[in-house]
Amino acid sequence: MAKWVLGELVNVSALQAMADHLYAISAVPIGIIDSNDNVLVNVGWQDICSKFHRNHPVASERCRISDEYIKKYLHEGHYVEYKCLNNLRDVALPIIVSGEHIATLFVGQFFYEDEVLDIEYFRKQATELGFDEEEYLSALSRIPVFSREKINHIMEYYKGLVTTLVESSMARIKQIEADEKLRKNEVRMRNLLQSMRDTVFVIDEEGTFVECYQSSDMILYATPEVFLGQKYEKILPPEVSILFTNVITRLKEGEVVEPFDYSLKIGDEILWYSAQVSKVKEEGKKTGEIIVVVRDITDKKKYEKELLKAKSEAEAVNNMKNTFIANMSHELRTPINVILSAIQLFELNLKNSLDINSYNSSKHIKAMKQNCHRLLRIINNQIDVTKIEAGFMNLNPRDMNVVSIVEDITLSVAEYAKAKGLYVQFDTEIEEKVMALDPDKLERIILNLLSNAIKFTDKNGNIFVNIYDKETSILISIKDTGIGIPSDKVNKILERFIQVENTLIKSHEGSGIGLSIVKSFVEMHGGTITVLSELGVGSEFLIELPVTTVHKQCNEHCIIPRSTQDYVEMLNIEFSDIYY
Repeated sequence: MAKWVLGELVNVSALQAMADHLYAISAVPIGIIDSNDNVLVNVGWQDICSKFHRNHPVASERCRISDEYIKKYLHEGHYVEYKCLNNLRDVALPIIVSGEHIATLFVGQFFYEDEVLDIEYFRKQATELGFDEEEYLSALSRIPVFSREKINHIMEYYKGLVTTLVESSMARIKQIEADEKLRKNEVRMRNLLQSMRDTVFVIDEEGTFVECYQSSDMILYATPEVFLGQKYEKILPPEVSILFTNVITRLKEGEVVEPFDYSLKIGDEILWYSAQVSKVKEEGKKTGEIIVVVRDITDKKKYEKELLKAKSEAEAVNNMKNTFIANMSHELRTPINVILSAIQLFELNLKNSLDINSYNSSKHIKAMKQNCHRLLRIINNQIDVTKIEAGFMNLNPRDMNVVSIVEDITLSVAEYAKAKGLYVQFDTEIEEKVMALDPDKLERIILNLLSNAIKFTDKNGNIFVNIYDKETSILISIKDTGIGIPSDKVNKILERFIQVENTLIKSHEGSGIGLSIVKSFVEMHGGTITVLSELGVGSEFLIELPVTTVHKQCNEHCIIPRSTQDYVEMLNIEFSDIYY
């Protein structure tokens, strides 16, 4: 299919009217046929052709052969002059557009003045083809006769006319196509810019916003319509306007400006943006338009803030672990040194064959035993921490009387507290509450908290253990009148490796993991633990455990110490870091 169609390039009606007027003064018959054999213009076509030759199979075939001859010998810029096989004159001019033959202009049928008309030939042709001789010869008599010069002028006229019209049309079409291409490119570029994560502004030499392509997911200080036509100094907040003025000034001085960040308060939210400002390069111009590409980096800033926070927390945890390791080293070294000193003393006495009893051997043995208990406690705690972290610590609940367990432990501890000059009091709202408990872990919870209360309460202080019935839960309170906990440590004291400031515990021992184990054991029961404390006044640990049952009573495999003597070994271990 032809790329160009003459009927789309020129006004066919106007061309037909021009041909009609020219025919009226020149009597020269004209026809224009496009590449699809459509007749676009025709005027003065002779009856001998249209009524006779084109309507007879033999004569029509001669016409077809003649047309093929024309097509074969047509060349751009030249016309073909020939006598058709029906013995009439025709002249054909090719209409070429961009190297493509899109139509042919015909002048005919006619005779030249300098040739003799052979009437007998046409009479015989009428007889041969069965035409009515009189009508055929009458049509023959109406065929115009022209000089070769006139035909030449007519062909040159139409050649110039059609060429001019086509070129004008081509120029118009190319301009339309160029405009359409430009429009499509502009639309494509606009869509491209608007589909980006960035919003793009164009600022002219006077500092006025002339274009804005807003990202669909970006919140701007104002709508694009507000920016357009406004100077940036007037519409931007002062602090941002100063930034842009500085950057634009540096650009005009030839500096390369790196992207910069700024923040804006939009509504109740602080949003962060990154702006890249650069000059639109135009050859031969030192100044020109400025293009500003803005990206919303609020999420990035939030992530950076969170990363800094996470880094700070990680460093804090690392510091806590380092402190823990240092404390643990001290915890392990101290009892070992005591035991080693006692052993060395015994060795020396034995070597000198002295009376070992005279050197307070019972005192040294007691110190060795206490420090062995202390080492055992440290190792037990470390094993428990490892199990908890690995998820291997299991809860073995039984339906038991919580009041009895807490009371027995408290009474057993009372003698230890008394030796330090402390008074321990137990009180309860109820005498019995059967609920699902792991007795070993509950004992560890109570003993650890009582150990801390004794450790950090001065002589003549008080420790109160109370049980409150909340029907669906039990609340156990362990309160002391000790040194208390700093306010910035109260909410962290239950975390692993956390200890209060060294200035407050320098006279006491501890690794800082006991309370974290307590918290884990409480949570394994589905409970919560809360710390209330005031520095210099005392502390209170509140343990709330849900009242549930497992319908599994304690049997011979569930060993529950029920007398003071039963707790002696356990107390020796749990209180091994308390010295009297």
